[in-house]
Amino acid sequence: MAASVRDKPMHERLAYGKAAEKEIIQHIEKMVGPFKWAEEFADCVEKIDGWLQFPNGTELSVQIKSRQTGDDIAVEVWRDFETETEGRDMKTKADIYIVRSRCGKIFLIYSRDIKDKVFALIEEWDASGSQFDSGWFKGTHGSLKLERGDNSRFKVVAFISPVPFGNRFIEGIPARIIMKQ
Repeated sequence: MAASVRDKPMHERLAYGKAAEKEIIQHIEKMVGPFKWAEEFADCVEKIDGWLQFPNGTELSVQIKSRQTGDDIAVEVWRDFETETEGRDMKTKADIYIVRSRCGKIFLIYSRDIKDKVFALIEEWDASGSQFDSGWFKGTHGSLKLERGDNSRFKVVAFISPVPFGNRFIEGIPARIIMKQ
């Protein structure tokens, strides 16, 4: 069995992520419209990968996510659990997430909707006593996982199902797109 991308060195993970982003964008441009990649400030500080132009002329900022081992959305909630330092996915200024599951489904989801689900999950976790069972908390809005980050500190990642968002539309485009493999 091939090693997971998350087990590889940082530079290999970044290369994999960039290749996946390009593949997703090639497909999205055919289905939605032109894409413009972000400059370094927007990418590194605002956590925006670029801007997608919809057929009606609206341009929205996007964050692109691709999963190798799951069909849910992985959201870094806290980069440092001990200090509750906000994770990159909660910091994003992007209007929408473009998420590709391991089976090739692409979802366009408003970032605020994902963050609302994460906040609801955190409220559930708080109400249950803020405990992890073997590193996990499973709630009705998804799951939280406590794991060691690249900086050797513990971080928290939320896993949210994209399915509840699949029947929506964003600027007239269906939120769920099946990518032809």
